[in-house]
Amino acid sequence: MDQIKASVIIPTLNKLSRLRLVLKSLEPQITDDIEVIIVFDGCDKDVISSFHELEFAFKPIEVICEINIGRASARNRGIEVAKGEIIIFLDDDRITAPNYIKSHIKRHEVGHVAVLGKRKELYLADKEIENYYNDFEACIGRCKAEGDNDQGYSIFPLIAQFVPWINFFTGNVSVKKADLLKAGCFDEAFKQWGHEDMDLGIRMAYNKVKIMRCEDAVNYHMMHPSNFADKRQASINNMKYLMKKHRKKIDVQMIFTAIMIKQKLFGIYVPKNQQNKYKLRGEE
Repeated sequence: MDQIKASVIIPTLNKLSRLRLVLKSLEPQITDDIEVIIVFDGCDKDVISSFHELEFAFKPIEVICEINIGRASARNRGIEVAKGEIIIFLDDDRITAPNYIKSHIKRHEVGHVAVLGKRKELYLADKEIENYYNDFEACIGRCKAEGDNDQGYSIFPLIAQFVPWINFFTGNVSVKKADLLKAGCFDEAFKQWGHEDMDLGIRMAYNKVKIMRCEDAVNYHMMHPSNFADKRQASINNMKYLMKKHRKKIDVQMIFTAIMIKQKLFGIYVPKNQQNKYKLRGEE
């Protein structure tokens, strides 16, 4: 077998209808030197059983965690079994563009970099998500026609030019495995929602790994309901831990103080027009 060039790691928790569309989008991109690793993070047994009934042109590697261990730990379990030189992190609700994997790999030709792909938002009702599994060409057409640039995803765009780790979000990012191991991978002390990825981005940046964007590495986030009240408190808890951990880094302290004040005052930002579009689509 050829040496594995890239490993795509996807942690998942009971989102099978969305996950199978993600895998469909990866199907034509998988070659002998690409592997896909699914980390079942406390999924119900019937979900895993239903997954085994699906057929794809490639066979994903499965890592099964019987209890939910959280996003940081789940990604680390994927890294442990990954054989690829490059690790591509992908969420279980992100449909990938046809050149997604190649675009990530190409950017790594310049050396030690972390590559941030582009996220677009997609508004699909649950019934549409179910139906598109059997008509994936129509699904990709819908992605291209209706995928919106995520207005809330790139926070503090001016600051990001000087502090690029601020947009290190692991729903669409790739890093060489050697650089991940040097940085210590994800900090498993992050148990709740939020900022375990930015913490890794900070450590990458301080290890002189250049964080760069790739506009061609596009994935489409299938919007879904979220409990933003719970996420806000979890986010604040994790920010407190992150700031204590990086208490000697002035840039971290300044930026996360600003983010914490913003979240305490206004909550987690999701543009109103995007909230409304998702609500309307869900009612169809």
